[in-house]
Amino acid sequence: MGEAPAITTVDNIDINQQLDPRLESVRQLKNAFTGIAGNSINYVATLLSSYYESSPEAYTAALAETSDNLFSAITERFIARHQGESNYELYWRDTDDGLRLQSQFGFIDSLLDESLISTQVTSYDFEYARAIENKRFYEKLVTARASGYQGSLVEFSPSPPLTEQAKERGYEGNDSIFIYSFNDGVEVVNQYWFPSNGNYNDYQQLLQELKIEVPQETNLTDTDIMSFSREIGSSDHEAILRFIQERRRTSLTESESREIATFLETDIRRQIQETIIPSIEAEAARIFYSADFNADEDCLLLIIEEIWRQQYRLDAFLKGIREQQPTLASFDLLDKEEQILRMQQENYVLKGCGFSYGLSRDKSVGVGFQTQSITFAPQGQELLYKDEVICPSCGYKFKVKNGDPSTYKSSCPNPLGCSDPTAINC
Repeated sequence: MGEAPAITTVDNIDINQQLDPRLESVRQLKNAFTGIAGNSINYVATLLSSYYESSPEAYTAALAETSDNLFSAITERFIARHQGESNYELYWRDTDDGLRLQSQFGFIDSLLDESLISTQVTSYDFEYARAIENKRFYEKLVTARASGYQGSLVEFSPSPPLTEQAKERGYEGNDSIFIYSFNDGVEVVNQYWFPSNGNYNDYQQLLQELKIEVPQETNLTDTDIMSFSREIGSSDHEAILRFIQERRRTSLTESESREIATFLETDIRRQIQETIIPSIEAEAARIFYSADFNADEDCLLLIIEEIWRQQYRLDAFLKGIREQQPTLASFDLLDKEEQILRMQQENYVLKGCGFSYGLSRDKSVGVGFQTQSITFAPQGQELLYKDEVICPSCGYKFKVKNGDPSTYKSSCPNPLGCSDPTAINC
C-alpha cells in the first residue's frame, strides 16, 4: 500500500500555522459567523473556497460536499433516534506525500488539520481536546494500513459531559462507536449511536474484554475512552457489537425503514437541491464579488430555517406512515409562512445543524460532528391578518395579527437571539 505517510501529527502540528493564503479570508469569514444561524456559514464557505481553485472539478466537489452536509444536518438526528446505525466509505490513495485517506471532499489529514486549528480558535476547550483525539485516531489508522494491517479498527466517540457548554453546542447525550474495515483500498465505516448513561466507567467491562488495561479506581473521561481507539480482532469486534446492541435503540419496522429510505433519497435530496442549494450558491457568489467580503445574516437565517423545515417534514412523513394520515401532504399545502407558524406553535426543535467546519461524520471524514440546538418558541394562534414587523436591532421579521394584542410582542422573538431584544415593542 505504499510507504508510511509523512503526516503532520498532533504532537508537532503548529496550531498557529496559516492556511493557503487564498483561503485565509474564507477561514476568517467562517470564524466571524461561527455560532450564528446554526453555523450556516459553513455551507456557504465550502462553495466559496472552491472559487479560489478555478476549476469546474473543484466546484463540483464542493457542491457535492455541501449537498451531503445539508443532508446530514437534516437527517442525522432522525437516524440516531430511530435507526442508530449508518455507514459510508473512504478511499486510500498513494500520493507523493505517502498513503492518505480521501473522502469525496478531500484528504482527511488536511481536513483534520484545519479542524484542529479552527476548533482552537472558535470552540470550547472540551471540543478542542476531542479534536486532538480524532486526529490521533487517524494517525493510528494510517499507520496500521501503511504497515499492511487489513483487520478492523474501532473508534470510540462517547458524548462529552452534558455541561451547559455542551448543551449550548447541541450535544444530546448520544455515544458513537465507529468500526473501520478494509476492503481492497476502501475503508468501510459503520457508525453506531446509542444513548449515553453519563458514566464513562460503564466502558470498563468492554475495555477489559478488549484487554485494555485501565486501573479500576480510574474515573474515565470522554477523551480517555476516545484514546482507547485501536486495532481489533474478530472476538473484539463481537464484544463491541454486543456492547452496542445492549444500548442502541431503534424504533422503525422494516417496512418503515424502506419507506423512509425511499423518502430520503427521492424527496429530501430533491428539496435540498431545489430549496437550499440555490440560496447558498447565490450567497457564495455574492461574497466572492463583493467589496467588503461579508456574509448576509438574513441569508444564513433562511438556510437554517429551511433545514429546520425539512427536519419537520421528515418527522411528519414518519408520523403519517404510522397514523395513516396525510400529515406531510397537509403541511406541504401551506405556504412557507404558515409552515413556520405551525412549527413554532408546536415548539418544534431544530438539532444537528452545526458542523465543525462543514465536516460530517457520517458522510465525509473522521472528525467530530458538532451540533447546534435551537428552540423556536410558540408564537400564539395562527394569524388571519398577517402584519409584518421587522426588529430594528437584528432585522428579524415576524408576523402579528393586527388588532389582536395576544399576538403582540414586548421583545424581539428571534429564535437565534437578538443583541437588543427590547428594541421592538408591538
